Amino acid sequence: MTVTIFETVIISICCMIATSAVTFVFQKFRKLAKKEESMEKGMKVLLCDRITQSCAVHEKRGFIATYERMNLESMHSEYKNLGGNGAIDSIVKRILALPNFDQTEL
Repeated sequence: MTVTIFETVIISICCMIATSAVTFVFQKFRKLAKKEESMEKGMKVLLCDRITQSCAVHEKRGFIATYERMNLESMHSEYKNLGGNGAIDSIVKRILALPNFDQTEL
């Protein structure tokens, strides 16, 4: 069985198309992965900022309301899930040790 020049050209064109398609998909995947990584890093930074602001307010007041405690715990948990460091842990721990204040106690 012999391969004609026409068949060789068709095979070459198919290989070039397949290579181009794979390269295109790979580049799109890398771009999407980079964007997702940036979004995770940005979310981590925003959570860190929000947690530290919240802690500063509660520390100044000297107490934390029940709903604020729940929000702080939730933010801290998600921050840790995103790979947040332990520097925030000690701040949050200190704030969660503050007296609990419920709005029904007004």
